[in-house]
Amino acid sequence: MVGMITQPTCALGTGSVVLSGLPSSGSWTINPGGYTGSGISTTISGIAAGTYNYTVSNGTCTSSQSANVPVIGLITKTWDGSTWLNGAPTLSDNIVFNGFYSSATNVDGCSCKVSAGVSATILSGGILKIVNEVTVLGTGVGAGTLTFENDASLVQINDAAVNAGNIKYKRNTTLINKFDFTYWSSPVSPQTLYDLSPNTLWDKFYSFNPVTDYWDFANTGIAMVIGKGYIVRGPQFFPAPNPPSGYHKASFFGVPNNGNYTFPVVYTGVETSNLIGNPYPSALDADAFLLANKTLLDGTIYFWTHNTTIQLASAIVLPAYAGSGIYAYTSDDYASYNGVGGIATASAISGGVIPTGKIAAGQAFFATGIANGNAVFNNSMRVGVGAITGDNSQFFKFSNSKQKIANTIEKHRVWLNLTNEKGAFKQMLVGYVTNATNEGFDTTFDGESLDGNQFIDFYSVHEDKNLTIQGRSLPFDENDKVVLGYSSSVKEGFSISIGQVDGLFVDKTVYLEDKLLSVIHDLKQSPYDFETEDGVFNDRFVLCYTDKTLGTGDFDKENNQVVVSVKNKQIKINSETEIIDKILIFDIPGKLIYKKVNIDNNEMTILNLTSSEQTLLLKIVLKNGQTVTRKIIY
Repeated sequence: MVGMITQPTCALGTGSVVLSGLPSSGSWTINPGGYTGSGISTTISGIAAGTYNYTVSNGTCTSSQSANVPVIGLITKTWDGSTWLNGAPTLSDNIVFNGFYSSATNVDGCSCKVSAGVSATILSGGILKIVNEVTVLGTGVGAGTLTFENDASLVQINDAAVNAGNIKYKRNTTLINKFDFTYWSSPVSPQTLYDLSPNTLWDKFYSFNPVTDYWDFANTGIAMVIGKGYIVRGPQFFPAPNPPSGYHKASFFGVPNNGNYTFPVVYTGVETSNLIGNPYPSALDADAFLLANKTLLDGTIYFWTHNTTIQLASAIVLPAYAGSGIYAYTSDDYASYNGVGGIATASAISGGVIPTGKIAAGQAFFATGIANGNAVFNNSMRVGVGAITGDNSQFFKFSNSKQKIANTIEKHRVWLNLTNEKGAFKQMLVGYVTNATNEGFDTTFDGESLDGNQFIDFYSVHEDKNLTIQGRSLPFDENDKVVLGYSSSVKEGFSISIGQVDGLFVDKTVYLEDKLLSVIHDLKQSPYDFETEDGVFNDRFVLCYTDKTLGTGDFDKENNQVVVSVKNKQIKINSETEIIDKILIFDIPGKLIYKKVNIDNNEMTILNLTSSEQTLLLKIVLKNGQTVTRKIIY
């Protein structure tokens, strides 16, 4: 008797049937197929599409044929050059390109074949999403072609699917000159570095050696290693050093990478840089990758943007070659990303792109090894698989991502920028995020500053680390404070401003406290301008969300009743209600030029202070602990 028939699916391409009423004693044989066994029922599996009638024999007699067992194969949807026969395909259908195809429309399928001699192109932004294998039929000049234009994606779900035949995957850089490097990884196999950029000088291809912490020349004639990152300079015929002249349009040609891969992570006893790459012809989700490899890698990855053009070596940039006429790169153009979010580099060329956490096809990135072992890649990390959403457009060095990425966990973030009028730029991020903690260093949510910017650095200070990204715990406490630090190699005027906010900070005031000058400034109203000496300053600024430090009520009155006047080179300070405890005077760069303590009086006169005609800041500390700041010209 024929029981339940299970039809083939995309996940399992064969059917099965339950047969019952078999001989209750002894053994039996079922045909067709020659299945042997015992018992009154059995399940026959692995049945290809077709119609079957079964008989059972106990060795002495054979039954009559069973009722029909129809096993229906998957529907095949064929593109004939103008339309999909049998309707638009789904993930349950096999698809065949049997005629010319060129579209950015997303196409789903169980498996995909491109017929010999047929050209199929997925245009920019389009996605070909296939559960199982992709096959491009034909050889030589008669082979089919499957091309993915810049920002297009080939997404595959089944890690065990084996592809056959070559695809062409295109990826464009941003505007570059011949000195610009791009960080590459191959989404196909085999692919040589030479074929990636045949007009680049032979000695301008590099891989990174984590043991020596330096670059090695890369052999341009051998296949790129899957999951490994490389850097390649621009084509030699591009001008140099300025301005950027064109897009380098790179092409990868080979069998598309799919499924499980590993790449060795090196740890030398200290945090070790490893140059890793997205192995797939679709975007890779950074959060999923970092989570799967959290025992080997810390939680922050770094992308080279090269927003700053190459420049002559100087006392600051490559000082050993200052005055030599040699061109050098600054090392401050690494955008970074971790579980809190991303921070941008300077906006000189490509707009200060903030990483979204979707690592584009063809993209390499730095990650920091914290243990030896093999980092893993699999299809569950690919954008478009499962619940992972996003696009494939954020290629560094390239343009802004086309799509905002929805947060899957609660995040409330504020990005702060440190800038000056001469183009210096450093961004940092503080975020209040699900599962983050305020205790210790969490590699998932905290990212250290690379301190690669030769001019400035800007970060939050947490315990003994300088963090460009810091994750803080939820629920949010408006009394929370985050210490900020910075370093500068120059005596300059700088500005701290909000780059962007999200979550509750859209409607929440954000303050910057200048502890040196006893000023609390509302960054939502305007940037905060200040002067600084050169050096490292880790105790001047605090990020806070309430102005309670200023006090309320009586202090407002006291603030208004402290009067400072300047006449005949005399500075007079008068406090009508509170006793003055001490007075400190700073110049605008923040240098202390006068200090008087234990005043214990309502009045104070300062005579013959050594100062040229300049703006000075007076910090007046009262006996009740309140502080008043006044600005004078002296």
